[in-house]
Amino acid sequence: MKIWSRRVIALMLIALSIALVVFQFNNKQSGSVEREIVKLQLEEFVNSEILNSQFPGIKITDITGPELNEDDYSCIWRVFNYLDEEWLNDTCEIDEWTKLEELVLKEKKDTNLLLFRGVLASCVKNEENEVVVFSFLGEYNLSLQELTDNDLSRYPTINKIVNELQTGILDENTNIIPVKEWNKLVDRYLDPTTDFQQFKYNNKVYSPEFSLDYEVKEGEIIYLPIILKIVGILFLLMGFIVTRKLYFRKRGIMVNPQKIAILYDIITLLFAVPSAWLFVSFVLEKLFFIPPVYAGNEIFFMGVFFLFIGVPLVSLFTSQLTSQSIGINSKGVIVDSLRVVEFVPWEELQSIEFSDEYVLVGRGGIPIPRKLQKSLKLTDISGNSIIINEPQLKSIKNKIIQHFEIHMTGNLKNEFMKLLSEW
Repeated sequence: MKIWSRRVIALMLIALSIALVVFQFNNKQSGSVEREIVKLQLEEFVNSEILNSQFPGIKITDITGPELNEDDYSCIWRVFNYLDEEWLNDTCEIDEWTKLEELVLKEKKDTNLLLFRGVLASCVKNEENEVVVFSFLGEYNLSLQELTDNDLSRYPTINKIVNELQTGILDENTNIIPVKEWNKLVDRYLDPTTDFQQFKYNNKVYSPEFSLDYEVKEGEIIYLPIILKIVGILFLLMGFIVTRKLYFRKRGIMVNPQKIAILYDIITLLFAVPSAWLFVSFVLEKLFFIPPVYAGNEIFFMGVFFLFIGVPLVSLFTSQLTSQSIGINSKGVIVDSLRVVEFVPWEELQSIEFSDEYVLVGRGGIPIPRKLQKSLKLTDISGNSIIINEPQLKSIKNKIIQHFEIHMTGNLKNEFMKLLSEW
């Protein structure tokens, strides 16, 4: 398989070199880069110090979970889902509240601080009217991590923006945190499943806002044509170095001479060079934002597909067809193919027959088989078979038949020679 891999590398290098040296490419950039950025903002959470002064000694109880559900506590459920800055107060009957005290809170108090899905509310009993008054206090999160100056000092951009937010001098144009830096902070200190990537600092809550930023790429790479031609020349030299070990003659009769291999490779290059040009144009567009001379996604796909799929497949066929040699002597037949060397002695040769190979070709939009070559199939008494490719030149085919006639032994010689005369 070394011949096949060398052929693929050589053809790709030569195709790329010709495309880089001969074909035209733009050198002006035109495009934009889309990148995810993080902006930091202050959240209007309940101030812990003010909360403690208003409700001294009362701890916050988080009832977020299956305990508070719509079926068992329809009124309380409704109240918590409506409370916000515009709906500050609401009430529920005291009977439902008593049920919540017994099953969820496990204690009875005149005033409670309840947190449900980030909404903090004070709950005060009014025994006289047999209701409980719910008052919206704001958003809150018990799981927030309090970060210190030492913690933020590890992340200079975040530290700078936090200080500017605190002093009120932040410019929105500079409120941009690299995603990589933000993720490092989250991985080290935060737990997104509970704190939603929010944190506290100096008793204030900071929250991320994710968005996309576009960086315009415009300009001209003056020396790009020269650079591409230099790279093309280097590829060409490398391609020729690889081809030095590609075209050589094996021992015995070469089924197809190396000029056939060269012809097939030239035909492959006729298709590979335009594909290489399309591939280079694609790379310049994606990496350097240089629009191609010819724009078209479908033709780009076809070019890249042929260069990386078509060239290896065609090279495999060429290598199989042109790398086979046959040695025919008084002992038997030796066939040196692309991957293996096989031998069948005359006394074990049981049959010789033709083995036709076909490819699908399109005719009127319908794929139909077309005969590619008429190979010889040699089978021994054990049932093992050796395939000899059909030579492209009549002279080589006659030479192989003559060697069979000279060296073949056994009772079946006349029958085999009659078959070979039809090859």
